[in-house]
Amino acid sequence: MLTAIRRPATLNYSKHKREADVMEPEKNLHAKIPAALLAEMEKAAQAEHTTVDELVRDAVERRLDNREWLDLLAFGEKHAKSLGLTEAEVPGAIAEVRRQTREREQ
Repeated sequence: MLTAIRRPATLNYSKHKREADVMEPEKNLHAKIPAALLAEMEKAAQAEHTTVDELVRDAVERRLDNREWLDLLAFGEKHAKSLGLTEAEVPGAIAEVRRQTREREQ
């Protein structure tokens, strides 16, 4: 697995937030949450000056974004393997493809 690649934590690529920006009716979700976890959620929401609903929405969006990121990494790993590249060779291969692309675009 390409373990050296990490998604930058400071970037927000959430397609879920972009899709949620379109005005659409919200739906209610009922979930069982252990009392201790709910208390932590309420405390965190208060500290962040937000609601528990927003805290949960954000957590779900992050989880879905992480799933997409892991899927992308798996795709890259599969593609690198099909090309016979080792993990150490991947950055050089990417740089070469980008160089070739820039040359074609000029």
